[in-house]
Amino acid sequence: MTHSGPRPVAVALVFSPETQRLLMVTSRKHTDMWILPKGGIEHGETSLAAAIRESWEEAGIPKETKGNDETPLLVINLDPEGSKSQRAAKCFVHVVKVSEIAVGEVQSWPESHERRRAWVSLPESLDRIRSWYSDPALYYSDIGRAGIVEGSEAHLRGRKKDQKGVAMELAVRALAKAEGLSIS
Repeated sequence: MTHSGPRPVAVALVFSPETQRLLMVTSRKHTDMWILPKGGIEHGETSLAAAIRESWEEAGIPKETKGNDETPLLVINLDPEGSKSQRAAKCFVHVVKVSEIAVGEVQSWPESHERRRAWVSLPESLDRIRSWYSDPALYYSDIGRAGIVEGSEAHLRGRKKDQKGVAMELAVRALAKAEGLSIS
């Protein structure tokens, strides 16, 4: 099957408003590295519904979690520069608010045997994201001051792992800005 255009991907920022922490999961391919729940948007599915579904499958949030905003916090275009085997992706980043207690009550979920999950502060999430960068100079410490606003769009090119890191950092910084939180 031939696909045209970028692959639509939903990314979830699973956020606990009570503790101001973010839920991250380990990557299946790189088991010592942490990521945000994400995955392809199925035909007929909204990006918010996909973000919630992926959060259930990968991180074990309660299956009945409802989203509150169909508008993505951020849209990120990933273009695997120079790669003929990797397809470009358009990532729709959504904030999924849920309590840590509700997530803790879920003991089994589709990928519970493949991934670990952990609630982390926003600064700690950035520390975990930095492991994706091939070069520490890629860490975008000025992204938070780059004027990212709700509904903005970013275009990233380069090595796939670096793009993942930058995309996750952009998402976390956009969340911090939207919630009025400082992450330094």
